[in-house]
Amino acid sequence: MNTNNESQEELIILVSAIFSMISFIMSILATTTSGWQIDSHHNKTGLFQICYKDSCTSIREKHNISIIFAIIGQCLIIFGIISSFINVFIYRRRINLIIITIFFFLASLFLWITILTINLYLFMNGGSAIIFNAAIAFSLFATFTASYALGVSFALHHNPKISIKYNQITMPFQLYRNVPTAL
Repeated sequence: MNTNNESQEELIILVSAIFSMISFIMSILATTTSGWQIDSHHNKTGLFQICYKDSCTSIREKHNISIIFAIIGQCLIIFGIISSFINVFIYRRRINLIIITIFFFLASLFLWITILTINLYLFMNGGSAIIFNAAIAFSLFATFTASYALGVSFALHHNPKISIKYNQITMPFQLYRNVPTAL
């Protein structure tokens, strides 16, 4: 049986999983499309190919490192999503919150490294670059919400006499009001 605080932690983890799903979809979309760099002649350059008006040629070898970083980041996002759902619906442990936060943090880190390595070769002015930057923002939101749930979980379980509500601030003098004193 879940207490009210545990269900609020689970809700925060589900919000984090939703942010990471949006990030995953956007990063897949941006990685596969060829709109990273668009020049004045409307030639589009992506991670896998460059498309001229008439034909497309493969340039995957030039961006192998960026593609690998993007795939690693996307895999870490998937592992974080799966861990989130396992933590909420199957196996509720606080250690899983640490693992979820680490997955989302590493995914954000690898997505940032992807942008940094792509920026060495391309002037990112296309729609794919914008979508990938939005995917990074959503992965950061997932990291922040997962770390917030982790902090709330540890605060509640290490000090069970204090009830923490999400819309209420507990002042320090209120914490010691109910503590019995020895006379």
